Amino acid sequence: MTEKERPSSSQPDPIQSSYYQPEDEISLLDLLEVLVRKKVLIFVTASIFTVLSMFYVFSITPIYRATIGFQPPERSLASFFPGFMAGISPDGSRKVGDNYLLSKFLTEFQSYPIQEKVFIDGKFLQKFVANDPNVDMEKGIVQEINRSIHASDRGKGLSAQTVFFEMEGAKPEVISGFLNALAERAKSEAINGAKKSMLQGIKVLMDKYSAELENIRSKEKAEKAGKIRRFSDNLEIAKNLSIVD
Repeated sequence: MTEKERPSSSQPDPIQSSYYQPEDEISLLDLLEVLVRKKVLIFVTASIFTVLSMFYVFSITPIYRATIGFQPPERSLASFFPGFMAGISPDGSRKVGDNYLLSKFLTEFQSYPIQEKVFIDGKFLQKFVANDPNVDMEKGIVQEINRSIHASDRGKGLSAQTVFFEMEGAKPEVISGFLNALAERAKSEAINGAKKSMLQGIKVLMDKYSAELENIRSKEKAEKAGKIRRFSDNLEIAKNLSIVD
């Protein structure tokens, strides 16, 4: 006879399968105990990072930013002259909205030669480099200044037409003084350029009017000579006909 097959002992017990094994949890007291036990290590680590942060802050040189803004004139250059002379002004033949003076000013303001002149004439080498400045440093500093000055988006809400430039440096009073001196020089160069253009325009206009006047005089002289010649011919004919003595 064969024995009855007994149920396998590997089958899961329904009672055991429903039993829940709780996960291990860390209580607040355990955390406090760890903090108290490692307080020396935590204090030393925090102190090291604090000292390193203070050393970094005091060792680096702070960088400042100076901003300057320019607004176009309310009137164009051509509006200061009568209609017959407005055409000789630099912006007389330009479309409305173009402003010669502002464009010229911004060109001069960003010009490297103008920046170099302001740097030398204003003796800014001694102001930028207080300790033992030398002439060999001038070109390098001017090139750095030229790269540092750039158009800025700051303050655009003040006026849609206002143009802003900013410059960065370690000495705020020096960079702001340089920007102001540069603006004055650029303004002077723009005005002198406009005057030069006006004088050239006036000379061209005077040459044109002189040529027209000389042409008119030549025509009048030719007409007068023709009248005299015709009168002489008529007089000769009258003498031949014994009309006049």
